[in-house]
Amino acid sequence: EPNKIIKAVEKLFSNDVIGLLDREQFNSDNVQLILRYFNSHASIRYNTTIDVAALKKLPLFETLSGKFVQISAVTAFCLPEDMPEYGANQWMTAASRARDNIVFLKRK
Repeated sequence: EPNKIIKAVEKLFSNDVIGLLDREQFNSDNVQLILRYFNSHASIRYNTTIDVAALKKLPLFETLSGKFVQISAVTAFCLPEDMPEYGANQWMTAASRARDNIVFLKRK
């Protein structure tokens, strides 16, 4: 069941088991597979509602800088893939200073 998987992953992170695992396996591609599972297959296959609040607490969301974060206590923006990089650091920094807890996520 999807919510049991969320709880298991939550436990891995809370016990810092991920820190003991090979970091090569905890990469963008593998995280995308996890999120894609919850996005497209889990709720349909198991006819259940996914605990989105619990999912947002897991550091499975990749920022523009490549860092994986949780998004439960932040305002997250998904930027378009074709967004020009020129000047992006300036306005992202300005936006973060103007308001705490803003993250900019990679769109995949």
